[in-house]
Amino acid sequence: MTAARRASVEDETACGWLLACAPRRQIHMDTAELKKAWEEGHFWVLPVQQNVWVESLSAFLVVEVERRPAALSVPSRSFFRAFAMECADTPEAVRRQLSDAFFQHALLGPGAHCLIAFSTERWFDRALESVGLVWSEQVLYLELDQLFRYHWESVPLAAGCTVQPAGPGDRAALVRLDEEVFGPIWRWSSARLSEAGGQMWLARCDGEIVGYFSLGWFGDTAFLARLAVKPSWQGQGIGRALLVQGVQLAQQAGMRRMLLGTQASNLRALQLYRRTGFRETGQSFNTFVRHFEA
Repeated sequence: MTAARRASVEDETACGWLLACAPRRQIHMDTAELKKAWEEGHFWVLPVQQNVWVESLSAFLVVEVERRPAALSVPSRSFFRAFAMECADTPEAVRRQLSDAFFQHALLGPGAHCLIAFSTERWFDRALESVGLVWSEQVLYLELDQLFRYHWESVPLAAGCTVQPAGPGDRAALVRLDEEVFGPIWRWSSARLSEAGGQMWLARCDGEIVGYFSLGWFGDTAFLARLAVKPSWQGQGIGRALLVQGVQLAQQAGMRRMLLGTQASNLRALQLYRRTGFRETGQSFNTFVRHFEA
């Protein structure tokens, strides 16, 4: 086995095979995201020398780096977004070689940095722990099925509060709100907000943006990608008003069901979703992190 390296154009076919057929895979990206990651050079590969003339790939790792301006107080982040390997070696050994290559060649920049990964299987948990990542929390999936059977009345809000579509001029305020509500693992950057498709609505009270949600579609399923309310405005019905607005939009779009994910430790959010009719699907994933000090 030769040293891990950044993928080249010659590796595209082999990476495609690993993506489709490798016995061990953890893919937390859709097809469009994988294509973009390839074009932007985020793939790292572990070659294996078959003979003097032929080299194949044993594994690949997709790592995306999100650098934050030094003026911001939040750390930059890297995400292990996808991993696939043959079974000729242990996941821990393969992961360590790929991670070492990434750390050796990637310039993470000055300031604090947070490395983040998601896992749905125990073998991948062990592989992440072997390169210094530590379990952080579990995320549960919940769904509201057969949306056509429900009728939702809009939630009344206090005077001066409205729920309305977000506009391009609201992005900076939404980024600040997101950083106030979510920790380093979950916050959305300005770029992520820009890339979010589907519907984005916000709650505005006396001119201040105090909450928002982002809703996307896949087939006949709506996915609530985001629901956030400023801590100082929580407990006043704003979260429920935003959630019901999202359900109504999914119904109007003809969606059959609505899916979302939330941390198992976020009891307030779980209570809201369950009261609204959402039920756990039985699926979940673990989050792992590794912090690098400035």
